[in-house]
Amino acid sequence: MAKIYADLLIAGRKTWNDIPLRIKDSVNVVLNQYVTEGKISSAKYQEITT
Repeated sequence: MAKIYADLLIAGRKTWNDIPLRIKDSVNVVLNQYVTEGKISSAKYQEITT
């Protein structure tokens, strides 16, 4: 579920405020993994999570 939300955030279909509180930590882990793997930039990560 976290990966789905992360992908929706990247696509711009959801905002950080749309993510349920109970899953935000897991989504954050997925987004950090995407930064490490080079799928998104750290700037995009900051944009998504603020």
